[in-house]
Amino acid sequence: MRRIHGARHVVKVSKTADADTILSAACSKFAAHDRMFPLHHNWNLYYPDGSAVNKLPESNAQFTLQEYKSQLMKDYQRITLFIACDGERLF
Repeated sequence: MRRIHGARHVVKVSKTADADTILSAACSKFAAHDRMFPLHHNWNLYYPDGSAVNKLPESNAQFTLQEYKSQLMKDYQRITLFIACDGERLF
């Protein structure tokens, strides 16, 4: 899968949001701004390195936005995650 430049949307979720909450908010936001966005596909959330968001990268703890932010030591607005359909590679 190739990255689509210009297809970024800011998603507002709570600090304690898990991966499913972020994925749902991202799909809803894309569908609202792109009438051709296929909501019926199975979408997954990915880290910038292309690995799936299941656990936190530095531990086996469940993913939460707040814990991921503390690992990255970045502001919330600097965090970037990607979505892709099942079976597609991010890179």
